[in-house]
Amino acid sequence: KNGVKKVILTSSLASVIAGHSESKKYDEGDWANTDVKDLNVYMKSKPLAERAAWKFVEELPEDKKFELTTILPSVVLGPPLRIVDFESATMLIKLLNGDVPAQPQLTMDYVDVRDVAKAHILAMESHQSAGKRYICSAHNRNLKDIATIVAGEFNQYGYGVKPRNLPNWLVTIVALWDKEVREIKPMVGLDIVADNTRIRTDLGLSFKPLDGTVISMTYDLIALGKIKKDRTKGMAQEKKTSLEKLMTEEN
Repeated sequence: KNGVKKVILTSSLASVIAGHSESKKYDEGDWANTDVKDLNVYMKSKPLAERAAWKFVEELPEDKKFELTTILPSVVLGPPLRIVDFESATMLIKLLNGDVPAQPQLTMDYVDVRDVAKAHILAMESHQSAGKRYICSAHNRNLKDIATIVAGEFNQYGYGVKPRNLPNWLVTIVALWDKEVREIKPMVGLDIVADNTRIRTDLGLSFKPLDGTVISMTYDLIALGKIKKDRTKGMAQEKKTSLEKLMTEEN
């Protein structure tokens, strides 16, 4: 009715990897296995919603059709704009609050929120993106790697983050009563990698380094009061300036 020509839909990497238990590199040709028993509701909803979008466009009359592109971000990190509870921040909050004495041997893919935003703009402007899915993911790391980045920057202020692996047998035991651990247990020990070749080739998207993303996000979580105790008040001003410079130079 209003002449919409193109829609960029934010989906999720979950639409690709959810329900799979094979260690391999996944690309846009892969779809989540929604038939897996006890699949997390969030993980199941993403592929169902994306498939519904593609079906909707496919079934439109020819004179009503519009171009559809889907962006599939992995775990999104980066500086938040406001105080809200969001899943990807939980890990960093727990690390700094001392709630995580060790990390499950879980490898995941990460991307900076600013790169996700840029991907949407590039997809909207590109003639190549019509009818395509784009995995938007930059870094494949385990939770211990994230803890190491946080410890390297924040332990000097007394946070005491401990980068160390939680044995798989202990994950199995904790999963008996901890819902969050139970939901990630099937992915522990797997090497699932997201292939970002298409988005880099078609849209020319480059990604920010993971260290700067994690560190800037953590500083903002502290400033927003999401951490129990702000221990950074005595930090040198030049440290904050150098961090801002790091992110600016990457841009």
